[in-house]
Amino acid sequence: MSTYETLAEKATENVTKRARYEALEFTVTEPGIVHVRNASYGDDADAHAYDVTVQHGEALRCTCPSDGRRAGPCQHRVAVSAKPALLIATSLEDLTIEDEDRKTDATHDVGPRSECWCAGHDLPCWSHFEA
Repeated sequence: MSTYETLAEKATENVTKRARYEALEFTVTEPGIVHVRNASYGDDADAHAYDVTVQHGEALRCTCPSDGRRAGPCQHRVAVSAKPALLIATSLEDLTIEDEDRKTDATHDVGPRSECWCAGHDLPCWSHFEA
């Protein structure tokens, strides 16, 4: 069962419908955070923008007033969970490192995945993906 199906089952019918039909815009602002803006509100859309925290592929919480106040998840969490690409994008990490005051690619010799930074993630780093 997908994360979306799990959250949709816990949500009310109204929340699930709103998650599907409202003009929600998504931006990954940093690892683990998806900014959700409800463009359905037109000029007032910025007043209806919230951050959804994603960990291990699950939309865990939202900064909106509805999340946690009602039984079940809010529409923003349900909508984020319906977008697998967002769930993946929030788990990606910065692939640059500081090396003697200059930035370099974090590409490396392929060693055991258990010793790589990607070991604790569902998706492997590029080097392990290519291997």
